[in-house]
Amino acid sequence: MKRLLHTPTGMLVRRIALLYVVAMLCRIVFWICNAAQLGPISWAEARTLLPGALKFDTASIVYADGLFILLSLLPLHLRERRWYRRMLFGYYVAVNGLLLVAANLADCVYFRYVQKRFTADEIFFANNDNSLLLVLKFAAENWYLLPVAAAAVALLAAGYGRRIRERSLLNDGWSYYAGGTLVLLAAAGLCVAGVRGGVTRMTRPITLSNATLYTPDPGKANLILSNPFCILRTAGSAGR
Repeated sequence: MKRLLHTPTGMLVRRIALLYVVAMLCRIVFWICNAAQLGPISWAEARTLLPGALKFDTASIVYADGLFILLSLLPLHLRERRWYRRMLFGYYVAVNGLLLVAANLADCVYFRYVQKRFTADEIFFANNDNSLLLVLKFAAENWYLLPVAAAAVALLAAGYGRRIRERSLLNDGWSYYAGGTLVLLAAAGLCVAGVRGGVTRMTRPITLSNATLYTPDPGKANLILSNPFCILRTAGSAGR
């Protein structure tokens, strides 16, 4: 069992699972910071909200880590090189620290003022001279989110398992490449399903409005949403 967990696929599953944990922790912080506007959540509501939250977290993780998943599962011995493993670790911590942690925690403050999640539209319209000053001002006023962000990034780095030596169960030769290719294709199919929001023929790529399917309360629909989904899903229409 231990050997299975230390395969490239097993380690990738571990790292993706950690992203779900961090995303959910950021969501809890978001609710705590905006509890006055969002209102209390009963256990019955939580059971309804959780499936929607996981669906949007899945889309966010695929958007942010699609390249990471591809590079982690490439059926090449290149991934065993030290520099390659360092590159993957740097990608994992930096990209998820920015898109999964920083973006979600920034929403804790942003939502308080505009009652909506941060999207690509805000990035487009924030391109002015005083944007940096505003960011620094809000960071100073909400300083308590900075150690939360640092702790979340530290959790990503510590939970990555950088010191674990990954070893494939497949032997060298055709089985290594054929088996690795099958795993990569299966992962690609799961990623497509994650972005679309399901595997049925009627499923379409989910949008921000789909959050209302899990709650009639528009405020709690914002609680279901997650970045980087909100930013990347609206990137094509920003500034139009």
